[in-house]
Amino acid sequence: MATRIRLKNIDSLYRKAKEREQSGDWEAAEKYYREALAVRQNPGTWGVLGWVLYRKALREGEGNFSEALAAAHEMRALAIDHRSKPLLAIADCLIGRIHHDAGQAELAERFYCESVEARLRPETLVFLGKLMEEAGRGGEAKRYYQQALQVDPGYREARYNLAVWYRAHKVYDEAGRHFRKALESDPEDAGIILQLASTLWHLGKEGIKEAKSLLDRLLRRQPLNLECRLLLAFTYKLLRQSHNAELLFRLTLEQLPPDSRAYWSFAWFLGNDFKEPVEAEILFEKALETPPQTGAAHYHYGQFLLARQQPGRAQELFRKAAALGLEKAKALLHKERRGA
Repeated sequence: MATRIRLKNIDSLYRKAKEREQSGDWEAAEKYYREALAVRQNPGTWGVLGWVLYRKALREGEGNFSEALAAAHEMRALAIDHRSKPLLAIADCLIGRIHHDAGQAELAERFYCESVEARLRPETLVFLGKLMEEAGRGGEAKRYYQQALQVDPGYREARYNLAVWYRAHKVYDEAGRHFRKALESDPEDAGIILQLASTLWHLGKEGIKEAKSLLDRLLRRQPLNLECRLLLAFTYKLLRQSHNAELLFRLTLEQLPPDSRAYWSFAWFLGNDFKEPVEAEILFEKALETPPQTGAAHYHYGQFLLARQQPGRAQELFRKAAALGLEKAKALLHKERRGA
């Protein structure tokens, strides 16, 4: 009788914890998981507690993952005691992920690899691939994504990351093939449609036409999707329909909330296609005053000014773009310093 009551209490605590977890109330979820652990030690409960503490640390943004790591290591110890390789693989993956977000790449790689050794899981292989890309080990990243697909050909995250890898390495036909495969499980995924459309730009006139068709359909479903509007405008430009592109840019500025991306994209278009530097400069200035600020507006404005023989102001903008984290600007300044 006492055992049944105890199990019923644990079930109630799990249910409450899960509800709080789903609502993002990490503190309450932590409380209920700890209460469940006080009733019965369980590796799975330590694992979900570690996950909750990890999410809580990410939200707080202070980089303090010590509690999350402690919970994940408790799960690991119990998994070893129970001789459960599936649980050990999950615990090691969680530990690797925490180290990954803490910027401890060597420890992250160690635990990801130990997780893979315990049991091949496509999720862990994708995390390893991302870690390799961050470390500049692109060939290894590609192999991990491919291995994840061998384990589970339907694992969408692996398919998507492999497509992004091919795109970054300018293998556009393979990138397009994998983006299409990733869309099979959710044909209306806007993010992948946008990635596929901009990849198709590199596959000749038929590819550009297909991109236009994809973006037209997406815009009918999501008329306020800024990225779709901007990509469609640039697709018109590639199809040599510059007046359609201009009209869509102007409608976007009228109909959607102010956004730096809309201003600098239209400014770039006007400066390069219509040779209207005065309006382009006005729009670039608006882009610098409007969020989000990622450095792209500064970079493209700098290129615009450089072409108009204003290197001093252009260099200021490139430095600002680099300070905002734009890799292209960092590479440009590095190249100039080396050439100086």
